[in-house]
Amino acid sequence: MPWFYALQWLSTITAFLYLVIFATITVYANTALSNMLVKLDNGKNQGLMFGSSKLILAITTLGVMNVLPYIFLI
Repeated sequence: MPWFYALQWLSTITAFLYLVIFATITVYANTALSNMLVKLDNGKNQGLMFGSSKLILAITTLGVMNVLPYIFLI
């Protein structure tokens, strides 16, 4: 097997693994943020809390997406 086929295979597997890990983190983050919504204000300001939790999720998503390639490729 030539080295470039091995590199292509490794790149494809790493990309799918990255997507699986990212999807798992997103599911847990959404669950945690939903639980935070319920505990903090008992549903009085759901719109504000939901928007804030989505903003937090977007920021953490940005961080995770930028950190994971370094973990797998370095």
